[in-house]
Amino acid sequence: MQLVQPWEKKCLSSFYQQVLLTPLHPYHSVKIPWKELYLKDETRQVTNAFKFRGTCYRLLCGLSAERVVTASSTGNHGLGLSMAARIRGLQAHIFVPTKTAHIKLEAMVANGATIIKVDGDYEQAWLASQYFAKQTGATYISGFDDYEIITGNTSLFSEIEAQHQGGFDVVFVPVGGGGLLAACLQFFQKRNVKVVGVELDSAPALSLSLAQGKRVILEHMAGRAEELLIRQIGAIPFQIAQQAQNLEMFLVSEAHINQAIRLLWQHNGIRAERAGAASVAAALHYPLASQEQKAVAIVSGGNIDEAAFQEALESSILDDRA
Repeated sequence: MQLVQPWEKKCLSSFYQQVLLTPLHPYHSVKIPWKELYLKDETRQVTNAFKFRGTCYRLLCGLSAERVVTASSTGNHGLGLSMAARIRGLQAHIFVPTKTAHIKLEAMVANGATIIKVDGDYEQAWLASQYFAKQTGATYISGFDDYEIITGNTSLFSEIEAQHQGGFDVVFVPVGGGGLLAACLQFFQKRNVKVVGVELDSAPALSLSLAQGKRVILEHMAGRAEELLIRQIGAIPFQIAQQAQNLEMFLVSEAHINQAIRLLWQHNGIRAERAGAASVAAALHYPLASQEQKAVAIVSGGNIDEAAFQEALESSILDDRA
């Protein structure tokens, strides 16, 4: 079922006046389990993460009349929304967990957003932003449960198809709330491409939801990949995932993510955040990888504090020695 909107030529032109066409690199390690492995590098996007695609489409390509917008975010959606709001001349109020990365908070403030820190995780930030929207009349914009956000995200996969004419057999996509996965499934729904949704093994909200046939809420989750720590998959992404014929879920560990951060830096000079490296971790440890197939992994973002980046590099080296 087609849920996202088709692109109009005028919208496409205005969209790429703001959004960058990000590079598609071959993974440079000599040891890969695939015939080819490519990296779609969204660390080179505006705001250093793919989220600006959806917020740009939502605020800059539509005819919406809001003057004040609000969102709950673990960082990158709030950053993308604050940038799009600044371009459009809107006020943005972003509710974030208190442990959100400093680099993301500083960038949101630089964009003119009002940041409200909330004790707890994304769920508590979501509740606070919903209350703010009801009290003030501000427009709440979800980072994943929004048709226009998902439509904007499809631009990433359109670029991949244009950048690599031979196409890919498998696409690895990180999954938090599901907005990027939904876009991927929609774009490739009529193509012979397997889509692998990648979740943190301690936060498998979509995997459990698909297994139970309904959206579940995780009671317990832990980890450092904040963009993957979402207790419940979005309603729209879940509907799309349920109907997909080409979707497979795969779980990765924090250790594998740390290793992927180091390998991305070592082989390609890409500085990825933990969620951004998750799809690469999956591609390198996927048990059905084939030397006869071509794969692409979405490096979804690179907003990581220096201390966290160094910690990931060091812990990866220690894990390799263990």
